[in-house]
Parts: sequence; structure tokens; C-alpha cells
Amino acid sequence: LYNVTKQLDQNPIQWSLIFTITRGLRLLHDVRLLPRPQEPDQYAKELWMIMLAKMINHEEDFDKANLVLTVDTQRGLQSLFDYIIYLGIKPTEVLPHFFQSNRIHTDSGMTTIGTYLLTLFKHQITSWFGTTPHFITDNVGETNTIEQCRPAVTFLSTVLDLCSREKDIRQKYGSQFIDGIYTCWPQFSSLYYSTNVDDKLLIVTLLTKTFII
Repeated sequence: LYNVTKQLDQNPIQWSLIFTITRGLRLLHDVRLLPRPQEPDQYAKELWMIMLAKMINHEEDFDKANLVLTVDTQRGLQSLFDYIIYLGIKPTEVLPHFFQSNRIHTDSGMTTIGTYLLTLFKHQITSWFGTTPHFITDNVGETNTIEQCRPAVTFLSTVLDLCSREKDIRQKYGSQFIDGIYTCWPQFSSLYYSTNVDDKLLIVTLLTKTFII
């Protein structure tokens, strides 16, 4: 059988092969023809960190995306992330990267790392949210400081943007997202009481978006 980590060490990486391998491994695990890796969550974490390193190059002035997101590359990355979630990676290992506001130069222009990742993995991350009970309240609600609130609320706002644009995501998971956000709402109060106008605008924007889902 092909080894995913070995394939990720290839230069160039054959993302179409990564797609086939990860889909095949998941199927074999499901029908019990192949056991899952030992300590699957740790293996998933290893794959996640390798994938990020292949995707993003950290430079002094700004970060840079290493990959041109062709159809094959996107399918390979998305299938790999699906497999990583399937193996049981902890949300706390993943979500902080989606909260990052660092600017990144991509083949389609400048954006933030969080937006870049969420745009690429929108179906995987929203499906993970939607099929995991209390995902938002358990993993996004731990915002004890205003510095923690800002990226979390920005992320949730972007998720709601996806919901408003993607009918299938909105219909499947929209109400669950809204319930999770409202449950966490008291933990976002530091933004509302902030003296910074941008903080107030951030939380009001999130509230407004919940009304249109």
C-alpha cells in the first residue's frame, strides 16, 4: 500500500495520487480490510502539520502559499484533510490555524491564512462542525480575552458567509451553527464592551449575519 507521508515527501507531489490514496485508505478502514494506524490522532496531527508546511511558506514580511490551487491540487488537499479528520485529529490542533489573521500571498491575491484555509476546506470544516455535536461550544467558545475573541468571531463570521452563499451548507448545518454561536454569545461580550469601534463592529456584524441564515 502507498504511504501517505512518503508521497508527501515527493517533489513534486502528485496530488491526484494523494486523492486516490486517501480515499482508498478510508474505504479499506471502513470495511476493516486495513486497520487504522496506531495512535491515529497522532498520525493525523503529523499529516496535518506536513500538509500545512507544503501549503504555506512563512517569510519575514508576509506568508506565501507554496501551491497553485489547480483542480487536482485542491482535490488532493481536500481529500487529505478529510482523511485527517476521519483519523480523529483534535479540533484544538486545527482551529487555531483557521483563526490566523496573518496576511498570505496566494495565486489569487492577498488574503489571511484563516480565510485561505477556510475557502479551500469549506466543505470539510463545515461538515465537521455540522456532524459533531456541540462542536462550536466545545472548541470555539473558549475565548477568555479580547485577543482570543477577535479571531474566533472573525472565523465564525466567515463561516456564516459561506452558509449564506452555499445553499447545501446552509440547509444542512445552518441552524446548528446559529445555535452554537448563540450558546457561546456571552463569551464574546468583551468585544461589545470594548472601547475599540472595530471590535464593536465585528460582533455586530456576526450578529447581523446570524439573522440571514
